[in-house]
Amino acid sequence: VTPDDESMLTSSTFNLDACDEKFMSFPKIHINGKGENSGVNKWKLVMKQISYIYDLYNSGTSGLVLPREAFPEFRGETVTWDSFLIECENREITRFHASMSVVSTLEDKTMSAMEIFQREVLDKKYQADDANIVL
Repeated sequence: VTPDDESMLTSSTFNLDACDEKFMSFPKIHINGKGENSGVNKWKLVMKQISYIYDLYNSGTSGLVLPREAFPEFRGETVTWDSFLIECENREITRFHASMSVVSTLEDKTMSAMEIFQREVLDKKYQADDANIVL
C-alpha cells in the first residue's frame, strides 16, 4: 500500500473512483474460517447487514421496518436512521457499529464499495498461500 492508497482508503471522503482505477493492484485477500458464522459466510452476513442499514440510511424521515430475524432488537417496528442510531447508543447495541460506520463513511458509495469487496475478495477465493492479506 502506497501513501496515496492509504489516504484514499482512510479518507472520510472515500474516493471510490480512485479505487476503481487501481483494480490491477488490488491485493489478494484470503478469508480464514469455515462454518456458518465464520470466514466467508460471516462476511456475507455482514454485507447483508450493511445492505439493510444502507437502505435505512436512505429511507429518510419515513424510515422502514428492518427484518426481524436480522434486527430482533427493533421488534419489526418502523425506525429511521436517526432513531436507529439513538436506540443503538441508548441500549448499547454494539453489533451494528461496524456496519453503521461503513454506511456513515461511504454514504452513497456504500453499495459500490460492497460490490468491489464481493468481486475482489469474496468471489476470487484466494488460498492463504497465494494471498497478500489473510483475514
